Amino acid sequence: MSPKLTVLKYGDTVFGENYLFRGGSKDKLLPITFCIYLIETEDRKILVDAGCDDGSGFPMSVFRTPVEVLSDIDIKPEDITDVIIT
Repeated sequence: MSPKLTVLKYGDTVFGENYLFRGGSKDKLLPITFCIYLIETEDRKILVDAGCDDGSGFPMSVFRTPVEVLSDIDIKPEDITDVIIT
């Protein structure tokens, strides 16, 4: 089995450009998508970034916990063999 990469979106929000770039406008909003990444090999299920369970402390227009999005593809937390935090 070749390694398989799955990108799982768990949240959407917007930030003022000034929050992301020095000198940016606070009135210009930029969309931000939050994702976790699952790498599957024959014997490993590696989660890259673990996400968050609480919306990161700012409003999200779409939010589901990482456990919920993993369950959509029949992955349970105990199936994860490794976690890489970036």
